[in-house]
Amino acid sequence: MSQSTEPTDGLCFTTLPRLPRTEGRSLLCSGSMEVRKRCFSIDRVVIVVAWVGAGSGCSSLGYGAMEELGPFRVMSDGKTLYRNPYAWNEVANVLTATDTLVFLVNWFEQFPEYTGRDFFITSESYAGHYVPQLAHAILNHKDRLINLKGIAIGNAVINKETDSKGTFDYWMHALIADETIRVIHKFGNFSSDAPWRAPECDRAIDEANLAVEKLDVYNIYAPLCFSLGVTPTLKSPSIENFDPCTSNYVEAYLNNLEVQKALHANITKLNCTWSGCSQVIPSWSDQPPTMLPIIHELLSNGIRVLKYSGDCDGVVPVTSIRYSLKKLKLKVKALWRAWMLNSEVNNCVVSNLFIRYIVNYPQIYKLLKMFTLMASFPL
Repeated sequence: MSQSTEPTDGLCFTTLPRLPRTEGRSLLCSGSMEVRKRCFSIDRVVIVVAWVGAGSGCSSLGYGAMEELGPFRVMSDGKTLYRNPYAWNEVANVLTATDTLVFLVNWFEQFPEYTGRDFFITSESYAGHYVPQLAHAILNHKDRLINLKGIAIGNAVINKETDSKGTFDYWMHALIADETIRVIHKFGNFSSDAPWRAPECDRAIDEANLAVEKLDVYNIYAPLCFSLGVTPTLKSPSIENFDPCTSNYVEAYLNNLEVQKALHANITKLNCTWSGCSQVIPSWSDQPPTMLPIIHELLSNGIRVLKYSGDCDGVVPVTSIRYSLKKLKLKVKALWRAWMLNSEVNNCVVSNLFIRYIVNYPQIYKLLKMFTLMASFPL
């Protein structure tokens, strides 16, 4: 396996273990301007996008970069990479980062050639909290290094009360019994101000959770993975047909010591393996119940918001998103309509001031659609 031969006046590597030999573009870079110019084609695209890991507590690298929108995927041997032709870095300079303003400010100071470029923050799921909060912090930061233009969040947790109600209403989609949802509707109170929930509702919720536990509830139509690791025989990879065992391959790849060395990762030699999501903090109680006031503030400051939502996700489903956006009480500028791709109806879209709400499953299963969507954002 080849090693980087870049000069030592900065950090820049053009190879990873089992990287396709035809891929000569650099993956990470810092240091002098000369090093950075070799690493990045900085004039090819004019915007910068930060993808913030969701989860909560899950990896931007393992999921965002290696399974969803990054330039490479891992093959079933857990050792070899292959190219993703729908990678978002074809249309933007993409950062996969933690949700810290400090990181972004330092990054723009390290790469001043990107200062002033249009900047967007994107993610999904629980990053419906991270992304608006990060955007709010950027908006109120004393230094104006970051030219924030908009955010995009998919199947995102933004309002606890309507998120919860919408989830169980979506599960009426042939997933749970009519009797179960009737009890939830009768006794359920998902308001953050509710002092307690009726025991009848708790029992019905337990029944509902039991009914969906054997599904991939993030995509109720997706096949399940029945493998415990990598495959002894290499599968033929397919970008269009997502392999449900991809997380196994990524975990094996990122626990490869040679890969960690190439990424300058785990330099402190932690006595644990890499995993996609952290189990150190299973839950916490200081999370705000809603992001709607922050979204209102972003809109009032001219920040554009794209809200996209897949109609197969049963965790933060399309019903939750519709209920939550209704709470914003925004004026509809353009009615619900078809969004066309290659002369076919692929989605529906409605415009509420600067919010675009799109029905579409995100960046794992519908790669061309999401690539086209992000290439045209803001719509």
